[in-house]
Amino acid sequence: MVETLEYLIQQAADHPRHPRGSLYRELLRSQTFLLGVDQPLPDGPEVRVSRKARDFAVWADRDPEMGGVWVPVFPARDDVGEYVRGRRLQAPRGKEFVWMEHQPGEVFRLLRGVRYFAGLRLTLEPGTQVPVPWSLVRSLCEGRVPEDAPELYELPVARLAIPEGVPIAYGRADLGASEGEGKLLCLPVAGHFAAEDMRKLVRLDLGRNGVVWMVCRHFLQVLRYLQSLGEGAGGKEIRPAGATRKEASPADGASDTVGGTSDAAGAGRYLQDILRSQIGFEMYGEAESLCDWLARKGDEAFAWVCQAAILGKTGRLAECAEFCRKAAAKYPAELSFRANGVRALVALGRTEEARKFAAESLKDFPGDAALAALLKGLGDEGK
Repeated sequence: MVETLEYLIQQAADHPRHPRGSLYRELLRSQTFLLGVDQPLPDGPEVRVSRKARDFAVWADRDPEMGGVWVPVFPARDDVGEYVRGRRLQAPRGKEFVWMEHQPGEVFRLLRGVRYFAGLRLTLEPGTQVPVPWSLVRSLCEGRVPEDAPELYELPVARLAIPEGVPIAYGRADLGASEGEGKLLCLPVAGHFAAEDMRKLVRLDLGRNGVVWMVCRHFLQVLRYLQSLGEGAGGKEIRPAGATRKEASPADGASDTVGGTSDAAGAGRYLQDILRSQIGFEMYGEAESLCDWLARKGDEAFAWVCQAAILGKTGRLAECAEFCRKAAAKYPAELSFRANGVRALVALGRTEEARKFAAESLKDFPGDAALAALLKGLGDEGK
């Protein structure tokens, strides 16, 4: 049997825990289609449209729980029409929906420019979708077939306190060929997750009770649930036991600094932990959406620290450098803007600008080892 892209998407939707290497390989060599909004089409046959990211408005669906947006990607143009009809979508007034065809591999680079981009959803119809999160889109963008094993992460927050008496359920999780099988923990009262979500897991060290795993999406649900019980709720406390597995790394040499001196005033540790966790799980579109919300609610300093890290990690280096200069001027006491900005400029090859920014920053933060090391690497001891 010939395994077409449509067939492989249907198989992945029907069997969310099965290997997907064949799907990803076929995806890299197949044409794909997007749903966009354009000026009204003339009477007659449909028109093919393919444009640069800045020139079109692509259709995307916001995740109502996590905030990021998911872009439906279709294996055939007929599937675009079925999606519009199935969801009874209405184009903005004075405009029309159009389908846009892209040659193999093009769509991945294009979609990374979508604001709050959480990932794409391979779509046959509204009820048949296979999510491909940002971390895997990055591999596809580079022409690489993503690894089929679940993505494993370390605990991204300082601690997690599970209150006494809260019902806990256990199950089994497939951690991939190198890790084998692990014990899965969940709190049913905190929320539910799909089988698809088990492709992204976080490690929890329970000390004498051993290591368990939690679905990353469910971990965020648990943080929200714990906040609803109040900051003072006590119970079993889980702390990081060392980062030995995957951590979100800086992109193209940009800094991964997320912390800093800023606090999310009024937002509570809960929102800080949610945001740091989203960044730690490489859920950058979701994290960017939360950053914007926090900034609007008055917690701009903390939100901007995280936003700078997100820009660096997602490879938006020119935007990161410009943002860090703006942020450093508004919040001169925040060191992370200086380090992130210098690293972004270095990665862009703008060495002279990086040297000047590092030297200026070192005057404001004399003796800072990170800035001194950056300046030394640029051929200037800062003397």
